[in-house]
Amino acid sequence: YSSPFLLKIVWTAGVAVVSSPPVALYGSDVILSCMFPHKPDSGTRHVTINWERNNPSGPGRVVHSYYYQRDQLDLQDEAYRNRTRIFLEEVRKGNASLKLMRVRLEDEGRYACYVGNEQDHVEHSTDLVVAVKAPYTEPNLNFDLSNQDDHVLLVLTSSGGYPSAAIQWLNEAGSDITEKSNTTQSADETGRFRIGSEVVFPAVENLSYTFVLENRALQQRITRPVSVT
Repeated sequence: YSSPFLLKIVWTAGVAVVSSPPVALYGSDVILSCMFPHKPDSGTRHVTINWERNNPSGPGRVVHSYYYQRDQLDLQDEAYRNRTRIFLEEVRKGNASLKLMRVRLEDEGRYACYVGNEQDHVEHSTDLVVAVKAPYTEPNLNFDLSNQDDHVLLVLTSSGGYPSAAIQWLNEAGSDITEKSNTTQSADETGRFRIGSEVVFPAVENLSYTFVLENRALQQRITRPVSVT
């Protein structure tokens, strides 16, 4: 099949645009909203829907296409194969929203929705940005007493988060001692971050410290007290 001709009369005022970027959790599903004016009795025979992923360096990548009253996926980008869905029963109601499944970090970016009605010779368009986030796991604590000369090496690790986190260490008075710590963050094969943070404390009884990990993009804050007894 070939895509039906669309006369380029863009009417953006008639498209519902989301006010803030949808946040998609890694591995979950997200709905990309796209609503367009549509007469209930006009059917879907002349409706064309194209979802594209913007590509600053070249043509947009085809995410999902619908025309002739069916999905048309021959030109769909391989990265989106078997991961997209348009709600066919909703198209007749003016809803061209796309379900993107099993979200990956590389799905983050700007998307465009084009809806054309060949019968009325108009095209409606909107674009939105998808932000992908992932929460960090519960930190794992390890002690190392070897070769520390009456000091304790504390190592906290966490993984699976995105984007990178802010790490902080506090002493028992609540003062920031992060500069005394050594923190590394590296991406795994999925692009999510592994974090390792270590700090050396005197092996003195009844001292307490606090480890803080923040994924500000998700408003995730993990606070864990650590006591030397």
